[in-house]
Amino acid sequence: KTGNVLRLVVRQGALQLILGLTLGGLLAAGTMKVMAGGGLEMPPWNTLMAVSVFLMLAFTGLLAVFVPAWRVTKVDPVNALRNE
Repeated sequence: KTGNVLRLVVRQGALQLILGLTLGGLLAAGTMKVMAGGGLEMPPWNTLMAVSVFLMLAFTGLLAVFVPAWRVTKVDPVNALRNE
């Protein structure tokens, strides 16, 4: 029962996180290409830095999704509805 709630909340948050990371990565790559093509002195795309930032954002996002989802499993639904 609590595993189902945790899985549901984490899945919904993870889908939004994946969408945000994908769109952000595409926009960042496109911006770098435009800036490099504009004659600006830009360093070449640093793959190690990009992967590091991506992993850091993914870890932080998953933590931000998992912690509240885990806390929700500790709340009694009846008491939560009574307190509203």
